[in-house]
Amino acid sequence: MMSKLRTFILGTLLTWPMIVFSAPPIWDANFGADTGLQADDGYIAQTLGFMFPFDGVDYDTIAINSNGGVMLGVAGGFAGDPFLDYDVWNAIYFESDFTNVGNPAIVPFVTDLDNGDGLVGTIHFKTDATTAVITWSGMATNSNSASPFITFQLTLASDGTITFGYDGISGDMLLDLDEGIVVGVSNGAGDPPPAVSDLGAAMNANLATSTVYEIWCYDENMVVAGACYDQTGTRPDNYGFDLDQTNVIFTPNGTGGFDLSALGTPVLPTTPTTPPTTPPTTPPTTTPPPTTPGGDTGALGGCTVGVADGTVDPTLPLLALISLGSLLLRRKRGV
Repeated sequence: MMSKLRTFILGTLLTWPMIVFSAPPIWDANFGADTGLQADDGYIAQTLGFMFPFDGVDYDTIAINSNGGVMLGVAGGFAGDPFLDYDVWNAIYFESDFTNVGNPAIVPFVTDLDNGDGLVGTIHFKTDATTAVITWSGMATNSNSASPFITFQLTLASDGTITFGYDGISGDMLLDLDEGIVVGVSNGAGDPPPAVSDLGAAMNANLATSTVYEIWCYDENMVVAGACYDQTGTRPDNYGFDLDQTNVIFTPNGTGGFDLSALGTPVLPTTPTTPPTTPPTTPPTTTPPPTTPGGDTGALGGCTVGVADGTVDPTLPLLALISLGSLLLRRKRGV
């Protein structure tokens, strides 16, 4: 009996799906000093140890934002507001706080993050003569400020290369996140937002623009016209963020734009426990910018529900209990 039971338990454990966080290929485990930035919607200015070129201008100052991105400045000053709003995925704030703010914005993961209670989440910064690394470690969200939600990293190199890295989403994408997500870069010069790119595929070489981004739309108010910047009002919420445990690399290509590349194998978050609300069928009155069709997850801000999301079949533990009960009953009956 014990032999059968050990075999059964071992087989169940070996077939049970497991998610193991692993750092992306480019990842600095030495985060450097804690900036002391503890805020729900705040920023802190830091000086780089080098001149960072972006879209033909050299920058030596950054404003690190608690919502998950940085603004670029010169000699400690900023041409516009150095603050990144938590809802830049929204049509209004996307333009005022991301593409038309006056400062270039570099955003590895901008949403409504929160470490203001000083208990969960730290923001780190270190720099030398060629590289600056900013790490948002174990950051919580405004919806659940008591638990870590995500760890991610931004690396700026003196040759203008920008690297995003993601080291684990541990929260529930709907229960812990009530805002959309913006990932990408913007020159902040007020240029019309271009067609977005699929950063998950990240194989779009020779982009001639210095503004490129992807939007994921989560639990926003679908009734409001243009609530998500490229929202038509008819798409479901998207919880297929497909960059976790990967790097997205922006390499200047000499034409004012970037070559994009990706490293690592993305791990999709599990399906949220709260089902999305069925959106209305009436489209908004505003016209969104063009979008480029993508895959079945994280589709260029197209809000397509991810199908390959690593969902655990809820019948597995039930079958395990039934099988164990059957073995014990057979033993009791002497079978």
